Amino acid sequence: MSSLDAVSFFPEAPPRSNDGVLLTHVPELCMADEEGGAKRGCATSCPQRTSGHAPVDLTAVWFAVKTCEKYHHARLPVLAQTWGQDAAGSIGYYSDVEDPAYFTSNIGVPNTEQGHCRKTMAIIHKFYRDYLHRQWLVIVDDDTLLSVRQLVSVLGGYSASIPTLMGEVYGYKAHLGWYSTELLPLV
Repeated sequence: MSSLDAVSFFPEAPPRSNDGVLLTHVPELCMADEEGGAKRGCATSCPQRTSGHAPVDLTAVWFAVKTCEKYHHARLPVLAQTWGQDAAGSIGYYSDVEDPAYFTSNIGVPNTEQGHCRKTMAIIHKFYRDYLHRQWLVIVDDDTLLSVRQLVSVLGGYSASIPTLMGEVYGYKAHLGWYSTELLPLV
């Protein structure tokens, strides 16, 4: 669904980040290209998809962005200037504080360093209260990059009447050698 090609975004990136940590290419986190091989130098990549289905209308989708006050200034302007403008009218920003400068709503859950399940559940409850006329709920973090056009195209291949949970687990326990990029159907 989402795609970030490191070569496109960071073609001149040094092998070390600003804090001196050596960056390592992990091919298990790369999605296959059209020939089934990993894209050269990718963080993740995604082949062109032709599902044969019409994309869902943007008005059928609600994008819920999870954020917190400490990231408003650094992350939300970038999101608004990239894919956020493609989701205009179909996006809400949910935070631990209301902030008119960034159009955030206080979801009523304080920020925590780990375990964001309460914030996710609060967003799901808000969706059922206020946005049930939408067929799809897309919950993302404030540092997520995605293609709205590609996402609505992928959703066109699914029935909104069948409960479905799709997601990508990336880097979870990567230090232990665990990698996963799975779509998870909810039965």
